[in-house]
Amino acid sequence: MIERISIRAAILTLALACFAVQPARAAEDAPAVSKIDPAQRQVIEEVVRDYILKNPEIVIEALEAMRERDRIAKETRARDAIASFRTELFDNPGSPNLGNPDGRTVVVEFFDYRCGYCRRMVEPVMDLIESDGEIRLVLKEFPILGPESVFAARASLAARKQDLYQPFHLAMMTAEVGLGEETILALAESVGLDTEKLQADMADPAIDAELATNFKLADALAIEGTPGFVIGDDIIRGAIPMAKFRSYIEKTRDGAS
Repeated sequence: MIERISIRAAILTLALACFAVQPARAAEDAPAVSKIDPAQRQVIEEVVRDYILKNPEIVIEALEAMRERDRIAKETRARDAIASFRTELFDNPGSPNLGNPDGRTVVVEFFDYRCGYCRRMVEPVMDLIESDGEIRLVLKEFPILGPESVFAARASLAARKQDLYQPFHLAMMTAEVGLGEETILALAESVGLDTEKLQADMADPAIDAELATNFKLADALAIEGTPGFVIGDDIIRGAIPMAKFRSYIEKTRDGAS
């Protein structure tokens, strides 16, 4: 095993020298490489090619290593973004809050009204918020599933002008019918919203600003789908079992104690 690894390392080093090192960099960082004449280079290339053909698994190993390196770098950047955008993430006045406004645990959720996984989690999450009593849920409208999603997001944010965001939000998240524009307006009326005022308020530039901020945050946090949660310093992408969800909350509380 040691011998095979040594040979592999040597071959990969030669491969990098032949194919990855630019002439200027070679002169600075690897002077010996610049002294390889064309005949020697051809021999090295043939050795590398022959080795790769006989051991194609090293290509897969290299790709897997590269993907893992990129994943770690991406996750590090995303976690750093929590600190960089803390105010926009946790305390943006444009984002609706549910639960205890003074709760000691803040949960941020990126969601789309037409996302089945988001809809599946809404009731258990709301039950947890009610039973726990110390959770503030910050909702980030993240309409990525088409024009109806954008209409729903704009309508829900406009409902804040009539102090009916929560009932309208829950009505849309638990509706058993598709959320087309007519259905959304019917649900709005069912919870007591003045739909004419609602549609006028949907044009408020503040809604554009809120949605733009949410998309910027999602990009910084590498949240590409829904639901996405931020709990403490953890980013959770996708629906998870409630036992796991609670464990993230407990983790933030253990860290604060």
